Amino acid sequence: MSDRKKHLLSTPVFAILGRAGGIVIPFLVAYYFGAGPRSDAFFFAFALIFSLSGLFVPIFESLLVPYLTEVKDSPGHVVSLAHGVLFLNLPLVLLLGLGIGLGLAPLLHRWSGLDAETAALTARLFLIMLPMLLFGVWAACGNSILYAHKIFWFPAFAPFIRSVGAILLLVLGHQSLNIDSVAIGFSIGEIVRWGCGLALLVPLVGWKFHVNWKESWGKVKDFMSQAGYHLLGLLALNLLPLVDQWFASWMGSGNLSLLSYADRLFQIPFQLLLTGFLQIFLSYWSEQYFRGSYKAFWEHVWKDVRVVFALTFVLSLVLILFRDLIARLLFGFGKMPAGDLPMLGSLFGWMMVGFAPAILNLLYVRVLFVLKKSSVFFIQSLIRLILNIIFNFVFMRFWGLPGIAMSTSAVFIGTTIWLHYYLQGICRKQREAVA
Repeated sequence: MSDRKKHLLSTPVFAILGRAGGIVIPFLVAYYFGAGPRSDAFFFAFALIFSLSGLFVPIFESLLVPYLTEVKDSPGHVVSLAHGVLFLNLPLVLLLGLGIGLGLAPLLHRWSGLDAETAALTARLFLIMLPMLLFGVWAACGNSILYAHKIFWFPAFAPFIRSVGAILLLVLGHQSLNIDSVAIGFSIGEIVRWGCGLALLVPLVGWKFHVNWKESWGKVKDFMSQAGYHLLGLLALNLLPLVDQWFASWMGSGNLSLLSYADRLFQIPFQLLLTGFLQIFLSYWSEQYFRGSYKAFWEHVWKDVRVVFALTFVLSLVLILFRDLIARLLFGFGKMPAGDLPMLGSLFGWMMVGFAPAILNLLYVRVLFVLKKSSVFFIQSLIRLILNIIFNFVFMRFWGLPGIAMSTSAVFIGTTIWLHYYLQGICRKQREAVA
């Protein structure tokens, strides 16, 4: 059995373990706090942290991997390049996080459907989770080196470490610390996860807190020129969940939480595939592109796309069919009102309509990273954001809260079709060039 097949079989197991804790947390929040102002505040703050994390983490875990693959024969160069990118980005993450946290409460009170108390609670929870963001970006830098060396098990499993901290603090401190407990737990868990990753990297590549700027500046400069487009594209993408929650906040107290609970159901298979398979494809595709032939590269890409689409399409049909049963089984307890479960099932079902296109979109975006087409990634991300805002506004007028989920699926379907034909055009040109 090839190493690639071994990774494709083993990494999903670690991904399932890694995401198991994160899967439990929304259900515990629902059990202890139901759907109301406190849960609304937590989910908005978490979505904002998650969006900022999604703005910077993929710079390392996706865009940087092909660059590290090119120089991985020199461990010192790998570490220096990764650190150079980290030290240029980490201060920006800190300043951006502090600026948002300090201005969040008045902004939400004025421009969202949240009242003053809920807006203030949202800002406090965001600041409590700020260490989670900072150490999450630092951990992602280490993960990029692991991916370049085809070590996938630890990045897949590591989120479990963070989730354990959140679960322990939530279960033990939900009465004394209230909703703050889960936010504190996330930050503590992320710091522990970062430390475990550091312990793994030291013997692997001789990890040091050092950058040889003379050796690495050329590569860092080249990377950052691509990262500018990439950062703008990620900014557009990570505004999407915030835009959805902002629209949901105008539907009344608790609706933002319902949308978040449905999204967590969607994220279970989505994140398992993201951590279990997609980074493996990125690592192997990068090596095939830089050290193989265009023909072999595209043959592997289209074969992988067909297999992944077939599997995700079947999975989405099954989950859509059992959407109401899943909502009742996973959320029909504690303080969650029984009358909210049909809406939760409907939201989850509409999100799953776009599941297979969403996974293909992630695959196609990773092909763009290998091809170093960050400007195209930015364009499609901006288009997704604009369409999502327009569709949310239109669909909510006709279908209310489910219109937000319909909008998300419609945008995934449209932009994925566009990316498919765009990459097919590049494939034809490269094959004709070497024919």
